[in-house]
Amino acid sequence: MWLIKLPVAGPATPERAFSLRSRMLDELKTDVQVHPLAGAIWLRISAFAYNELGDYARLGEIAAELCRSDRGRN
Repeated sequence: MWLIKLPVAGPATPERAFSLRSRMLDELKTDVQVHPLAGAIWLRISAFAYNELGDYARLGEIAAELCRSDRGRN
């Protein structure tokens, strides 16, 4: 398991994390845990035997898109 800090502006609250996760599900069609911690928003990812390297590369692209599209929202 690993945490990845998202470079997003705005408050690091449970509501904000829920909003970002909802956008990942609805707009970007992926599911990943999003948590507020220590004044930042983090993705929590896990490695599984059935995951491939390309799965993580795609998650990186999705997270980058989320961060880009979030700039104008807060």
